[in-house]
Amino acid sequence: DAATGTNNASYALSNNCGVTQITGSTTIRAKDGQIAFDACWAPNKGYPEGAQVTLNTTGKIVGDIEFDLWGDNVGTTCLTTLNILNCDMTGSFLTTSLTEAAKTNLVISGGTFSADPTAYLAKNCVAAKKAENTWTVFEPAAAINTTNYATLADAVAAAKSGDTVKLLKDVTDGTGIIVDGTDGRNFVIDFNSHTYTVSQAPLAGSSGTENQCFQLLKGSTITMKNGAITANNSKIKMIVQNYCNLTLENMTIDAATGTNNASYALSNNCG
Repeated sequence: DAATGTNNASYALSNNCGVTQITGSTTIRAKDGQIAFDACWAPNKGYPEGAQVTLNTTGKIVGDIEFDLWGDNVGTTCLTTLNILNCDMTGSFLTTSLTEAAKTNLVISGGTFSADPTAYLAKNCVAAKKAENTWTVFEPAAAINTTNYATLADAVAAAKSGDTVKLLKDVTDGTGIIVDGTDGRNFVIDFNSHTYTVSQAPLAGSSGTENQCFQLLKGSTITMKNGAITANNSKIKMIVQNYCNLTLENMTIDAATGTNNASYALSNNCG
């Protein structure tokens, strides 16, 4: 914490060589206008192997992140890397001295940022602007038209009548999904030849019986098509519990795959 106390620290943390893992809830704070941390490429300063920095923290990064050159480039390929998997950052990205090719070694696949991270996104990731000077980076799991969502649950919650929710990839860490029928939505979930596996809490279901992958309540009209639903959680006792008007088109509702205690793959109670 360079922001606390009387000091003249221009860096809270400087990385010039070796492997640095910033994990857990680690927080790094710089003084106002200064640098929280860097990943420095310094081949002619005695560090030709570079620094390999990974940032994956639920803590805060307050200050700039510098991915830059110390000394002369001397024509070598940049071996310093900065891989940002998660953080909550307030500051800017400083990359002014490196070549465009070297800047590709700064890769962001997750986190929340006050500076636009678009130039450094990992493959298949997007930067969604949530508010003024606030971007969230994620690899979308689903989309409605051109709007991307981090999870299928988020997309289903946002769907309006007439929408098609499209799954964009196989999901192995899905949560349960409840569709509340009180708003009478009529929409499609296109699994797009992908498999959605529920393995994480929260699971779907009524209070006290949260043991399902999908709970589709009375009042909705839903089409599920072109994919598969599986379960890999020992608490799951049912893959789909249906109370709505449901169409299954080219779907596999698979209770036989994965670790689960499903006594029903599909239960139809209404609709």
